[in-house]
Amino acid sequence: MRRRCSPPDIAFVVCVATACSSGAAWAEQAPATVAVAEALALGLQSADSELPHKRLTDREFEIFLMLASGESVTGIAERLSLSVKTASTHKTHILEKMKLGSIAELVRYALEHGLLDFPT
Repeated sequence: MRRRCSPPDIAFVVCVATACSSGAAWAEQAPATVAVAEALALGLQSADSELPHKRLTDREFEIFLMLASGESVTGIAERLSLSVKTASTHKTHILEKMKLGSIAELVRYALEHGLLDFPT
């Protein structure tokens, strides 16, 4: 699985690339080359640009869809044979990973991205 990196990680890689290309003394000791550093920076940027729901595990995505469909944490726990605490922890992780502040934002996200199936 691909490691998710934050903007400071990207800044570090760019800094290494700059130091390597400018001939900084410590950069000569570093195993990274400008090409490797640039490739790393591009890889990190694409990981950050990935849609938030794509970062969820299969179980988290399953619970995400249930929450977006209006199911309660208690209902999800019963349906998936989980403790309410475990279902609540999944909900917290989902909101954190997706940088959402509430279930209302989660529902809006699901609707905007066409992730909900409505019966016809």
